[in-house]
Amino acid sequence: MGDHNRLIEQAGVGFFACVVSKLGYLCRLTGQHDKGVDAEIELTQPINALSNKIGIQIKSRSEFRNTQKNEISITVTEQNLHYWKSYGRPVILVTYSVHEENLYWVRVDNASSRTIKINLDKKLDSSTQQEFPKIISLYYAEVARNTEVKNVSFILSEIGSTINEVIDPIEKKLVAADKFMSVGKFYEAAQIYEILALVYEDVSSIWSNWVYCLMFSGEVDKAFSIAEQLAVKLPENSEAQCLIGVCLGMLNKDREAETHLLKSIKLAPRSAYAYTSLGLLYHWQDRNKESIDILAKALDYAPNNEFILVKLAMIAFILKDWNTSLNYYDKCIDVNPNFYAVLSTEVSFIKNCGG
Repeated sequence: MGDHNRLIEQAGVGFFACVVSKLGYLCRLTGQHDKGVDAEIELTQPINALSNKIGIQIKSRSEFRNTQKNEISITVTEQNLHYWKSYGRPVILVTYSVHEENLYWVRVDNASSRTIKINLDKKLDSSTQQEFPKIISLYYAEVARNTEVKNVSFILSEIGSTINEVIDPIEKKLVAADKFMSVGKFYEAAQIYEILALVYEDVSSIWSNWVYCLMFSGEVDKAFSIAEQLAVKLPENSEAQCLIGVCLGMLNKDREAETHLLKSIKLAPRSAYAYTSLGLLYHWQDRNKESIDILAKALDYAPNNEFILVKLAMIAFILKDWNTSLNYYDKCIDVNPNFYAVLSTEVSFIKNCGG
């Protein structure tokens, strides 16, 4: 890179730091430009998520090519895509041009193509104070997705056999809640589980699903309160402790979260769910060596779990353990061959890195 380009790059980083400071974000430069992240910003307003940080890639040019659709078009490398995807936090790409007063941005940790399009309506301005918390919440919703939801038949079996006049309306409510969850309407599903929980106070699966739906609808404080009530009713219930731990993690109370997740494992030493939740907590804390050990333990008890296999592969990649990462990706494809089309790019990239 010539001196002229370095000066433009330096100007872009400096201008970005100035803009985000005025918007109320804390900014830290990472010194990892070649890998794909130049800085991290930290949101100062409170949010219900495991972390309030976003990774930043800054692209600085004399000028950018605009498409006919009023977009900036940028081509990035496969290495960039993979690094952003496995970064462990949301990542946005920001463009800076010496001839442009505005910075523009787009989320890229979920990008599927090397061609990145940035709409010119996406200015880095006060509107991000509403958009960035949403991006973070969506990203960390992955923790909630890991929560085990009990299906209708499981809940009915726990309720027990009753006369048809009683069981039929209950089953209809459970089916309705299940349908709401399948289309992402977790608030509506939570309302149904709340009604049922008031009647069936000792059916833990109803309470567990209620907590899950509350977490996923953004009501983490209420989810935590319900999980605590469940733990009082069932003090030796591993899942109740695990749900409390996940909620605490989403509320940025890492130490308390770890305590409850470890208690959950103590109560159920073979619970893949509890080990996975603890492994994810460590990952969000950048404790990746501990995370991979815990997730490997989870895999012992759920050897065909695609979620755990993909997470292990990604964390091994972060740790630059290419062979281990490739091995986990291969196992995931063995479990579900449909994953080949999704993971083939990652596998090829790891092989080029030395896997």
